[in-house]
Amino acid sequence: MLHRNIAAIDISEQSIKVLKLNAAREIVSYGSSQLETGIVENGLIKNGEAFSAKLDEVLRSTKPEVLRPAQRSLQCILSLPESQLFLHYLELPDSIKNDAIEEYVKKEAAGVIPFALGEMYSTYHIARIDDIQHVTFVATPKDVVHNYVKVLTEANLRPAAIGGGFFSLGRALMPNDIGEDNYIIIDIGAHATNIGVFDVDAVANFTASVPVGGTHLTAKVAERLTLSLDEAERIKKERGMMPSDTGDGLADALTEGLSDAVQEIKRVKTYYEEKTERKITKAILAGGSALLPGIGAHIASQIGIEVRIGEPFLKLKEYSAFPSDTPPIFFAGVIGLALRGLDDTLPGVDLLTEYRRDRDDGGKESIPLRDIRSLGEALYVVRGMLGKTKEKTSKVIHRLHLDVRVNVKLLLSTLFALSMLGVLIVVIIMYT
Repeated sequence: MLHRNIAAIDISEQSIKVLKLNAAREIVSYGSSQLETGIVENGLIKNGEAFSAKLDEVLRSTKPEVLRPAQRSLQCILSLPESQLFLHYLELPDSIKNDAIEEYVKKEAAGVIPFALGEMYSTYHIARIDDIQHVTFVATPKDVVHNYVKVLTEANLRPAAIGGGFFSLGRALMPNDIGEDNYIIIDIGAHATNIGVFDVDAVANFTASVPVGGTHLTAKVAERLTLSLDEAERIKKERGMMPSDTGDGLADALTEGLSDAVQEIKRVKTYYEEKTERKITKAILAGGSALLPGIGAHIASQIGIEVRIGEPFLKLKEYSAFPSDTPPIFFAGVIGLALRGLDDTLPGVDLLTEYRRDRDDGGKESIPLRDIRSLGEALYVVRGMLGKTKEKTSKVIHRLHLDVRVNVKLLLSTLFALSMLGVLIVVIIMYT
C-alpha cells in the first residue's frame, strides 16, 4: 500500500464534510459546514465561488489538525451522487482477455446507456463470483467531472479520485470479511432511496433507485394528518413507525409513503436471487431516514431478512473528533471516502482515469515538490514521473527509426534515472 496525503471531501446539497485519516485509521482532521440552498443542486456545484468559500472555511477549522493554511495544496478524493451516474452490470466471458476487456465492456454498455460514451467518462470493476466474472460499469457525463475538477482546482485542491456515493457507503458499512453472506444496503436519503447488492467486496454488483426519501415521507405525513411540514417532520422523527395508541394514522402514512421503496427493495432482492441462485441474507440501513423509530422492523417484516442500521465507526480505531450529538450513520459517506484515500488497494472505481488519459498526463496527479509532506508522497511523485517519461521515451525512440535505437534508449534511460535520483535526494534532504 502507498500511503498518500489525501483528504476525503463528502459533498451533498446540504453540507460539506472533510475527513483525513492516518495509517492507524485514527482521525487526523475533520470539519464540516452546512451549505445554503442553491450552491449544490442535483449533484452539480452551481455556485463555485460560494462553494470555495465554504470549503476554505471548513479546511481552516478542521480538528484536531488544521488542514489550511498548514497545507497550501492538498489532494482530495470525492464521490458523485447516484443521480449523476449511469451503471450497467454484465457478465464477462472467460474468452475475453485483458487487452480486450475494456472494449468489450464499453460495447455492451453502449447499448443500454442513453448517452454516447464519447461524451462520458467511464470505468469498471470486476469481481469473480462462483467462477463467473461480474462487471460493474460506471459512467458520468464529462461535464460533471469537469465541474468538480474546475471548482476544486480553483480552491487549490487536487482531485486524486472520483468515485460513486454508493461505493463509499459499501466501504464504510460492509464487514471486512463478507464470508458467505450477501448484503443489501438501503440508503434512504432526503430525496431518494438507493438500493445496492454487495456479495464479494465493497463495490455493488447491482443497484436501483426510487424517488422516495425523507422529504417525501414528511409530505405524506403532513397530507394525511393535516399538519404543517415542520410539525410533520417533528412527529415523524419522534415516533416514526412505532405502534401508538393515538390513532392519528402516523404509522399508516409512513407505511404508505414507503410502499414504492419497499416494492423496489423486494424487486432487487428477487431479481438478484433468481439470477445468481444466491440468497441475500442481511440488509443494512443508511441515510437520515434510517433513524426513524420502527423503520428497520417494518422493512424486515416486508423482505423477510435481518435489517440493521449501519455502523461506520467500526471501521475506525478512533473517532472522537466527530460531533457526539450526531448519529454515526451521517458520517458513513465521508468515512468510506477517507478509507479509499488511505488505501488505494481497496476495491473501488475512479472516474478520473479517463479524464487523465484525455489530458495525456500518464494517469498520475502531480504534486508540486514544495507540497510534498512525506516520503510516501515523494515516491508517488517519482512513480508518476517514471510513467510519463517511459511513455514519452518510447514515442521518441519509435520516431527515430535508427539503427542506434538501442544506444539511444540506453542513453535516455540513464539520463532519466540520474534525474530521478536527484529528485529523490532532494526530497530526502528536505525530511532529514
